[in-house]
Amino acid sequence: MNVTTALYLVDVINSIDNLIGVTWTVYIFCMLGLSGMYTLSIIGREEEQKVIFKKILKMFLGKWWLIAISILISLAIPSKNTMYLMLGTSVLSTSNLPAKVTQAIQLKLDAAIKELQPHESKE
Repeated sequence: MNVTTALYLVDVINSIDNLIGVTWTVYIFCMLGLSGMYTLSIIGREEEQKVIFKKILKMFLGKWWLIAISILISLAIPSKNTMYLMLGTSVLSTSNLPAKVTQAIQLKLDAAIKELQPHESKE
């Protein structure tokens, strides 16, 4: 896998993680709103509302397996910075690090020597 593909996958996975976080936030606010409305319906003793809210609550709570899966995915996906660090360490492992450093130093030395050489004037 080349670096460009890996960088793209890092962004895609990070977007999926962000989408799961937004979904969780919406779900939590819906549950808070529903529980508040259910509490108010119990106080008002309106039987029709109680039945409706119980059905909605069962619908949300019946999807517990989706909640469990999304929690596991959120915990399994590392942060974007961690993914970039993992990608960097896979490219610059201990076996090829000296070669990369030597290559970078050689390029810098070549550029420095070129700058220091006197320029021939064309007369």
